[in-house]
Amino acid sequence: MAQADAASPAFGVPGPVLMANAGRAIARAIQARFRPCRTLVLCGPGNNGGDGYVTARLLAQCGWPIAVAALAAPRDGSDAALAAAEWRGPMVEFSPAEARRANLVIDAVFGAGLVRAVEGLPAETLRAARSVVAVDVPSGLDGATGSVQGYSPRATVTVTFFRLKPGHLLLPGRELCGERVLADIGMPPEVLS
Repeated sequence: MAQADAASPAFGVPGPVLMANAGRAIARAIQARFRPCRTLVLCGPGNNGGDGYVTARLLAQCGWPIAVAALAAPRDGSDAALAAAEWRGPMVEFSPAEARRANLVIDAVFGAGLVRAVEGLPAETLRAARSVVAVDVPSGLDGATGSVQGYSPRATVTVTFFRLKPGHLLLPGRELCGERVLADIGMPPEVLS
């Protein structure tokens, strides 16, 4: 999937457009399934985190009480950094205490390309969440195999893009994704060739 993301600009779809479309799809899926409630978006430093910042901004514009907690800042000049710069709402500590305060936690920490175990603060914070909506895959879930790398939360809903990944379908990943929502974010099919 990372290769498809990287190839999209060559087919006329820049990364920020994909990120905006992903954030819109996540916000739409959340609004269709939940009432406005105290929501915390947990953002990682990569594109998943960028999707989270966009989602937070869109939900805040609709009146949702929402805050963002960043595990780490996005890399300067990245699409995620551009999305983070547009977030003007509250920033809170990335912590289990903040996750416990929220009625809904949006997991935009790590995506399908995760290559290390989710441990320490990210695992503790995700473990404290009462209700989780995952961006692409629940953090800690290997999108290629469905195996868990360290800790992975059990999501109520997982919003993914372009195509389902093997991790959405294979055990134990399938059981951690909850309802799977597949969103078209404008990625051209040619990126797979």
